[in-house]
Amino acid sequence: MLYNDVAETVGRTPLVRLNRVSPSVRASILAKLEMKNPGGSSKDRIARLLIDLAEKRGLLRTSMTVIEASSGNTGIGLSMICALKGYDCEIVVPESTSPVRVAIMQSYGARVILTPSELGVDGAREFVRNAVRCSPSKYYNPDQYNNPGCWLVHYESTAKEILEDAGCEITHVVAGLGTSGTLMGIAKRFREYSPNTIIVSVEPEQGSEIPGLRNMDASCVPSIFDSSLVDRREFVSTEAAWRTAALLATREGLLCGPSSGAAAHCALRLAHEISLEENGRAVIVVVLPDSGERYLLTRVDSPTSRPIEVSHGSFGRVRCQEGLE
Repeated sequence: MLYNDVAETVGRTPLVRLNRVSPSVRASILAKLEMKNPGGSSKDRIARLLIDLAEKRGLLRTSMTVIEASSGNTGIGLSMICALKGYDCEIVVPESTSPVRVAIMQSYGARVILTPSELGVDGAREFVRNAVRCSPSKYYNPDQYNNPGCWLVHYESTAKEILEDAGCEITHVVAGLGTSGTLMGIAKRFREYSPNTIIVSVEPEQGSEIPGLRNMDASCVPSIFDSSLVDRREFVSTEAAWRTAALLATREGLLCGPSSGAAAHCALRLAHEISLEENGRAVIVVVLPDSGERYLLTRVDSPTSRPIEVSHGSFGRVRCQEGLE
């Protein structure tokens, strides 16, 4: 099939049965492979939609710079779309962000600004808010954590694709919580078209860090998050996320990131639990948000990480005279 540009290839990612890791034939696990998007993650969906909406509403003009806080994947998606459309792009990420992800953003021509790791993505968001406040005519901020488009795109595309492709009744959907857009959009559509499906959120355990995921009890809750749409909360340790990501690579041939490992870990735990029930049967869909290539240098238990050159931004209260005009 011929496409007019790379943006048209976003979406329609495959749904694949996990055969070798599933603990029971009575609990099928179907993986939604979002790493098959052109930028390598589910965030390509929101990057395309948010830029398109901003253009249609007159919020983004050719002279403006797109600026966004990200843990990495949204930054990559926005960098790709901005490169395609000719916009300058600045992505603000914590210093702990994978060097490979930073390099990918830079390869698309984005300027990457680092903020202190201990402040997480919330610190990057504060930097962006201050930058936009100082120079509102220069910057457009899609604000993925509060923009309804972040759940709408998954309602209109991801959830619809899952329902069309599964070909059977889905008992559970498992997805991680970061901005919460993926799970919220899927949950809203499933409430309408498959109301008996159990919606399962995946979060890091208290004290654990998993790139792209957040514990809703220990961080700023995105305004698009609606806890009433979540039927069950699951928590995963950092080690379990990495271990399961490795399992997917060696057993299923799927090279996934740690957030995918976390979601898969919960899906496997759920499948095992159901297999122990008398007459228990399930079809579990798990969303695997990104690929593992961008984490190869930054696995938490690996000494092979190395720094790369990036553009650093001073953090804290950004003054307008500090070059943000």
